[in-house]
Amino acid sequence: NSDALPGKRVEVIKRISPQTPGEIKIGGEIWVAKTHYSVIEKGELAEIVYVGGAHVVVKPFHKI
Repeated sequence: NSDALPGKRVEVIKRISPQTPGEIKIGGEIWVAKTHYSVIEKGELAEIVYVGGAHVVVKPFHKI
């Protein structure tokens, strides 16, 4: 259910930058991910901001 995805932490499996979409894995499925923030490298965690059709928008996840 895509309504449950915002706020979820996911692993980046292909580098994401504001200029170039990357990929994340959600429950065993690979999704195209975009960001309006800073670069998120492969292996880092990202947080889903919203779902936009067949892609998701993410931001870097920072532990508090």
